[in-house]
Amino acid sequence: MNITILIAVGGSSFLCGVALMYLVMMRTMKKRLAEGAVPI
Repeated sequence: MNITILIAVGGSSFLCGVALMYLVMMRTMKKRLAEGAVPI
């Protein structure tokens, strides 16, 4: 395989993983804020 293709695939998959982690973090933070905002 070509090294450039390998680097491109690795970089794209890495960026996708980072984006998924960011989305999960935002979702969990919103849930925590919503739960914390509700007075018990």
